[in-house]
Amino acid sequence: MLSPRRILTLLLPVVAIVLLGSSAAHGQSSESARPEVVVADGQAGTSGVGACTLVEALATAVARHPLMQAARENTAVFEARLKAANLSWIPTAGLKSYVSATPGKWGDALKGGTDYEDWGPYLRVELSGYIPVYTFGKLSKLREMAGAGVDVGKAQEQIARAQVERLVAQAWYALELTSRLGPILEEGERYLARARTYLEKLRDEDSEEYDDVDMLRLKVYESEVAAQRLDLERTRELALTGLQLLTGLDSERFLPPGKLTPVPADLGELATWLDQAFGSRGELLALDGLLRVQTARVSLEKRRFLPDLFVGAFYTWAKAWTVEQQGSPFAYDPYNSWYAGAGLGLKLDLDLAGRLGGLDEERANLRRFAAQREAMRQLVTLEVEKSWREARDLKTKLELHRTAYKAARGWVIAKVDLYEAGLAPLRDLTDALSEFFKRRLAFEQGVMEYNLALATLVHACGGRLEDILPAKVE
Repeated sequence: MLSPRRILTLLLPVVAIVLLGSSAAHGQSSESARPEVVVADGQAGTSGVGACTLVEALATAVARHPLMQAARENTAVFEARLKAANLSWIPTAGLKSYVSATPGKWGDALKGGTDYEDWGPYLRVELSGYIPVYTFGKLSKLREMAGAGVDVGKAQEQIARAQVERLVAQAWYALELTSRLGPILEEGERYLARARTYLEKLRDEDSEEYDDVDMLRLKVYESEVAAQRLDLERTRELALTGLQLLTGLDSERFLPPGKLTPVPADLGELATWLDQAFGSRGELLALDGLLRVQTARVSLEKRRFLPDLFVGAFYTWAKAWTVEQQGSPFAYDPYNSWYAGAGLGLKLDLDLAGRLGGLDEERANLRRFAAQREAMRQLVTLEVEKSWREARDLKTKLELHRTAYKAARGWVIAKVDLYEAGLAPLRDLTDALSEFFKRRLAFEQGVMEYNLALATLVHACGGRLEDILPAKVE
């Protein structure tokens, strides 16, 4: 049977490895796990509301987050412009009305006068309007620009959605990891408590097995564990705040599963992911829309060298109660008269220098957008390939971690049997225990890293993480 000193010697390296694992979790400074929540009858906490899954967290964040709301309102702006362009056939009208006082006037154009002692009201109404008949394609180009603008707005919604989903995924997977590392830290604390009990008992009994150095080593590890516990609690609270801000849900809703498992997904070939990215990535779709907008704008600038044909009409009515009305239809009478007219009109802007400069400017913008689109395509290609290779390598490493974890467990069992039989030195057993905890933590860390890499790959291709998550268990 192992002596108290030997038990302490075995436990301290294990606790050291536990501390390393909790430090790795603390490295995820912006996301971590939540404190334990009491669950009864399938409900989380005391709120009576079921625990939130990753799919629900993603959907809720996309529906509520201010970034998404801003992107949707931006699309609404483009839709309003499209509505205005589609209604450009509605006649344009203007109304002017004047009300004033005027002195009395008598007579006609040959003989008359003004009576400044006789004042009265004067009312004048002018109504005019026109409707475009033929604009050489200007209106159709405006509608084309507005329609492409709506596509740009929707692409910007997709960009915002990817940003929000990426934040939720990072917080959630870090939450899962630290939830798994928390019990490991608690296990280390139990080991230290047992070791302190043994040492204090030996010290009180004045046993020869007691060593002050062992007590000093124990205090060092206890201090480290206490510090790591503070870090873990702080990062848990920060994670809860982050998820609560992203989704708008109560913190009691976030209860990650007890087991951290890799998301099942077939990585396939790189070319398949690239094809999806070129057709679905929000940044590329937005630039495609801008190119269509700018192409239509260049065409519009060309058409502005041509006139607009329209049908116009006007009606004017005036009445002054203190002014004598003229009998001749050829007399100018702005006070008591009405007249109207309608006809075909032509409108042409003769600012040739401005039109030529504007056309050159829009052509330059078109070339700029085309260059930006090609640059973005290159960046997307590099990002997708990097994400795909990282996910592929992490998936391979995860299997290696799993194999090493199983081997380390068998190694510990073998060394315990040999040590108890007196066939192996103590160092062999401590080495086996240290490797076992290292491989255990490496496997848990590997699952989280692979899940995050897969989420990054999906978002890099313009996809949605919920499309690859299991339907029941996340």
